[in-house]
Amino acid sequence: MEHCPRMCQACGERIDPAYDVRRLPKELKSVAWMVGRWRSEFGGKAFFPTIPKFTYGEQIDISISDITRRGKPSLNYT
Repeated sequence: MEHCPRMCQACGERIDPAYDVRRLPKELKSVAWMVGRWRSEFGGKAFFPTIPKFTYGEQIDISISDITRRGKPSLNYT
């Protein structure tokens, strides 16, 4: 499905298991909306006295942890 109408793509497209919210333990269902790759579209600007100014982007990745055998269910954050 090229243009899935649902953001979670539960309608059938193959999803990387790290982002497949259907795999989330029930304890994490309330934060399912956080799972995915989040990127800022607005470049940040940095100014330092000793180097030229530059712009940068930011990205975070929140995925489902494979390590659920011990302890509480968790998400990976990078």
